[in-house]
Order: sequence, then structure tokens, then C-alpha cells
Amino acid sequence: MNKSNLNLYRADIDGLRAIAVLLVIFYHLQWSFFSAGFLGVDVFFVISGYLITLHISQSLFLEKFSLKQFYLKRMRRILPALLFLLVVTSFFAWLFLLPDALLGYTKSLLAALLSFSNIYFYNSFNFGYFATDASVISLLHTWSLGVEEQFYIIWPLLLLVCFRVKSSYLMLSVMASIILFLSLFLYITIDSNMAYYMPFTRAFELLFGAILALFSKQIKLVKSILIANVLSLVGIVIILLPAIMLSKSDFPSFWAVVPCVGVVLIIFTGGLQKSYTPYVNKVLALKPLVNVGLISYSLYLWHWPIIAYLNYLSISITPYTGIAVILASILMASLSYFLVEKPLRYKVIFPFGKTFFTFILLPLFLFSIFALVVRINSQFGYNQYYKDVQQLSSTYYGVIKEDDGCHNSGTDVSLPSKNKCLIGDRSKKQIKVLVVGDSHAMAETGMLDVMLKNAGLKAYVATKSSGPFLIGKLKDWNQYFPMKRNNLLLRDIQESKYKYVIIGGSWNDVYLENIQIQDQKNTKPWQGLMYGL
Repeated sequence: MNKSNLNLYRADIDGLRAIAVLLVIFYHLQWSFFSAGFLGVDVFFVISGYLITLHISQSLFLEKFSLKQFYLKRMRRILPALLFLLVVTSFFAWLFLLPDALLGYTKSLLAALLSFSNIYFYNSFNFGYFATDASVISLLHTWSLGVEEQFYIIWPLLLLVCFRVKSSYLMLSVMASIILFLSLFLYITIDSNMAYYMPFTRAFELLFGAILALFSKQIKLVKSILIANVLSLVGIVIILLPAIMLSKSDFPSFWAVVPCVGVVLIIFTGGLQKSYTPYVNKVLALKPLVNVGLISYSLYLWHWPIIAYLNYLSISITPYTGIAVILASILMASLSYFLVEKPLRYKVIFPFGKTFFTFILLPLFLFSIFALVVRINSQFGYNQYYKDVQQLSSTYYGVIKEDDGCHNSGTDVSLPSKNKCLIGDRSKKQIKVLVVGDSHAMAETGMLDVMLKNAGLKAYVATKSSGPFLIGKLKDWNQYFPMKRNNLLLRDIQESKYKYVIIGGSWNDVYLENIQIQDQKNTKPWQGLMYGL
């Protein structure tokens, strides 16, 4: 590595950033053509690992590296645009969110500021019956910032140690390779939620870029223009194809390596020869893509809260709405980049202490007061509901009392009392409706109560935790004997001659993966199950 000035900018990398952020936005807009557009985040991680490691390694070689200056630059790079976003989203959280959601928002607000959103969301998400839908959590996307910042607490220290001993490149190669493969192994094998959120499971993506930065100069240069073009073309193909062909059900898996390798190929070939740039890299360096790449950080920050609040307000994201979201995101990202991010990164430069106070301590104090007020005063937010409504919505039992035994759990397979477990028009003599299913069915009883009253119908509620109503030649798939209970319900349906049966459940792979058909030879796949919506 030659001693030279630290000029790391490459237009094609900004173009690659543009591809990454657009993939993420298209995925969040649920455009089906980009069913795995979330891989754009993986692309960001590789780029970040490359650029940060290249900067640190060159600074170390020139004996100009300072941990204090490194963390100062990270604060100036990340925090101003993030704080601008947090202030605006906090206002809309106060305006739109109901009390419980607003309280949850304040916790994610503090987590985002302190760069541990990933840990907060992993620990606090309850993927049970009444967890807040992830699509309405406006700061959910800040998990990726947490992963990066936690990685960069450790990685510069390791680089610093290795550069201060002999055979530093050998040590670095061994250390980085071991961490990469260990991280990839954990990503593929451990709990999927942990794999998604934790820095030690995402480190392999950052290390793909880091290793390229450390050893690209030691790799024998590819002198063939044809080979450089082929490699860069393969790179962009294996970034885009997985984003189009795969889906979230394919992850976590070894597939995550494919776009990482694609990013490595594009960055590598783009830096091979000063006299010639591969065609793919030339396309990535075109002005429109570069301009999107320059605002990609702010664009990533702004697009998701806009989508999340639309989801919270139950505004359908049609193709036209999606275009409006993109335009609004670009507008806010441009304002953020030119009025906040760029000036506070390059022009208004504070020393370390003032930066830490201005961008961390002071906002932490103010946001903590906001969170405390929300916690103490449940009526603080603009959007409120009556206490009786809040009480009904805080439990899925709704109009039915919890101790009435209408919703079975555990090994209890008996049917509840028809005298207690009633909704709808209870003045009617005959029960014409049966409500069955798992806890998701019980969760709908409040709505069904209103609908059935309007229809002049009385319903009997007999639901069971983790017990969807399925009929057919099915074996019990867990220790709670759901099929034994379903057979009792089937007998009750035959005897009571209900006019309507309302079936509710969480119709997902959790049930389907565990169901066994008793007679595989004589039962067609579609005959074993009965679904209700």
C-alpha cells in the first residue's frame, strides 16, 4: 500500500448505494417484483465495511489514525440526519399514535438515539397475539444503524491492535476470516430473529467489505478488460437476481452470501485499472444513480416512517400511493442531506466534547423528558380513546370475561359453557352461530359481537389457544391435543345444527409444518384441512 492522501470517493459506489436503497424501498412498498428487496441492507453493510476499513487501514498505515477522531466522524455522519428524523417522527407520533403505541414509540426513540434499536426490537417484540404490527413501527428500520455502530465499537480496536504488531496482514487475514465464517455459521443456524438483529450474526456482511479493503491491493490485478467486465456483470446480476427471485422465507440462509459477493466483485473491478472502467461500473457512476446514492442515508431514514404512518392510519399503499411515498421520501431526504447532513458533516464542525453533548446528551435529555411525560400522562398524545374502549382493546377477551372459560388453553380439551360464552343478540332463544378457532378467533369477538347484534343472531364462542379448527384425518401435532377438541366441536356442530360457523385462526406455517395426515395413501393433500377466514 502506497502512502497517499485519503481520497476514497468513487462514484460507482454511490451508484451501488442507490441500488441498495431503492431495493429496500421497493420491498417496503410491497412491490412483488422485489420480493427480497431487503437484501439492499446487506449491500449497505458490505459497502460500509469496505469504506470504513479502507479509511482506517490507510490512516493506520500513514500513522494518522485516532480512535477519538474516528468516533467523532461517525457521530457527525450518523447523528444529525437521524436527529432531524427523530424530531419529525416524534411530532407525528404525538399526533397520530394511540396512548399504548405512543409509549412504545418513546422507547424505540431512545433506543434509536443510543444505537441499540436492534437489541431493543429483538428483546421487546412479542410475536404473540397482540404484538404491534411491525409494519406500523416508524423507527423499526433503525435496527441496521444499531448493528453498524455496535460493529464499529469493536472493529477499529481490532484493526489498531493488528497494525501495531508484526505480520499485521497475516493476523488480519486469519482474524477476519475466522470472525466472518463464525458469524455466517451463527447467522444460518441460530434463532432467525436473533440472526436478523444481532451484530455478531451480521458481522460477516460487513467483513466481506472489510476484507476486500484490507487485501485488494495484495490481490494480483486483473489486467484483462474482458474479465473485469465479466466479473462486474456477474456482480450486479447476483445482487439483483436474489432480490427478485427469493423471498423472506429463504432467509436466514447461505443465500445472504450471494449479494455480498456481488458487491465485492463490483467494488473490486471498479478499482482495478485507472485507465479503464467496466461497463457496469460506468452505469453505476451515471449522475441520476450517483445523486440518489448521495442522499441514500437520508432516503433510507425517511422512507420507512412515511410508510409506517400510512400503515398505522390504514391508508392502502397502491401503486399511485407508492409513487407519492417515493417522491415524499426523496423530498425529505434532499432537505435532510442539503440542510442538515452535509453542513454538519463538512462545514459546521464541532470538537468531540461539543459534538457529544449536542448530538447525544442534549437530545437524550429532551427525549427522556418526552418519554417520561408520555409514561406519566396517558392523555398526553393528541389521538385518544375512551377508557372503556381502551379496557376492551387491552385484552383479546373483549366482551367476554376472562374467567368464564370460553377460551381454553393447555391440555384442556373440554368445551366451555353455552350459558356463559355467548355474544351477539343474547335475547334470542336459539344459538345459530358458532365461533371457533385459536386465540385470533377470540380476538375478533368484540367486532363479531357488534355485527351479530345488528344481524339479530346469537353466537356460542368456543376457542382454544394454539388450537385452530381443522377437520379431517389429522393427528394431534402438539401436547395440547387440538384434534381431540376439534372432534368434540365437530360432534357439537352436527348435534346443534348451527346455521353459521365462523372460523378464525393464524393460518401460517407454524401449524402447517406440524400437521400429519393419518392416512397418507387415501387422503389427497387438499382433503386433510379445512380453513376459515
